Amino acid sequence: MKISASYREEIFATHADLHVTVKGASILSGAEAMKKAKEVNQLVEARERMLTMVIEKAKAKAKKAAASLGVKLLGVYDFIENAYDEEAPMPYLAQSMPRARAAAAPEPSLGMDVQHNKTIHVSVDVWYRVSAF
Repeated sequence: MKISASYREEIFATHADLHVTVKGASILSGAEAMKKAKEVNQLVEARERMLTMVIEKAKAKAKKAAASLGVKLLGVYDFIENAYDEEAPMPYLAQSMPRARAAAAPEPSLGMDVQHNKTIHVSVDVWYRVSAF
């Protein structure tokens, strides 16, 4: 018996740091590297949480299917996990930049609204061994 389950979650950025590289590769070190590692770790933790949820969903679905068919689940024959990220940058509307900036502006403005989100999709296919009818 094959059971498939999936879960999709959209994660929105809480802030954005814009880095422009003119030439060469970017090298991260110190606090910036630790910040990037933390962000990556959060996405890994999110994928692991979603995988646990989708496995529980597949297990519950398999139990219901087996009960309806009058068979018993004997074990897992095969298990396939698929996890992927869908990058979907949000469109932005460029606004006209003011010609003169106030001297006390706390942060520079690029004159645009920057938004970013990431959709993470985790799915599993589980083949169960079942008893005879």
